[in-house]
Amino acid sequence: MFALSNFCLDIEYKLHYSVYAEGDSTEYELRAFHALNPKRNRIYLNYGSGTWSNTSETLREDGWKVYDFDPCVTRKSGQGKWELSRGMLREAKFHGIFSNNVLEHMRHPIRELRAMAALLKPNGRMAHATPCYQYLYEYTRFHLFFYLGNSSSMLFSRARLHQIGEISDGDFICKVLQKNRKNRLSPRSLLC
Repeated sequence: MFALSNFCLDIEYKLHYSVYAEGDSTEYELRAFHALNPKRNRIYLNYGSGTWSNTSETLREDGWKVYDFDPCVTRKSGQGKWELSRGMLREAKFHGIFSNNVLEHMRHPIRELRAMAALLKPNGRMAHATPCYQYLYEYTRFHLFFYLGNSSSMLFSRARLHQIGEISDGDFICKVLQKNRKNRLSPRSLLC
């Protein structure tokens, strides 16, 4: 998986999701969103939104401003203005970004977290949930990293982020992050 070009990796994901359906992850995604301590009238991004949950629709029905982006999966039709392309994403700024089961799929997690941090408004937060902060669900070629021990702290530090909170409940583990104050980044590339 590490040796594939972006084009070939994109094909791998498309083939995978043409025959495999993820379980509904709405509950965990909602928990990751609320870990941001969100405020009304602010703008949020569901990063890695996929097609297998109703998270963003549920949040929008409840009055939240939540946009969707998935670097590898095309969302269900009908999402319209709420689904962002790579180009639109580079121009956007968010008060918070949340993800569920995404970090373990990133081939270049430091670079990708830096690019996501560049999308945050001042004092913006990220909440990333994954059971792969432990060695769980290892039997898939798509889980490229497990963030064991101090590795998540090292990852966040190298991405110029600091952890401000954590929720750990069974296999739901969510880490809440903010940019370091001297973090001057641009969202050049958002990759799988």
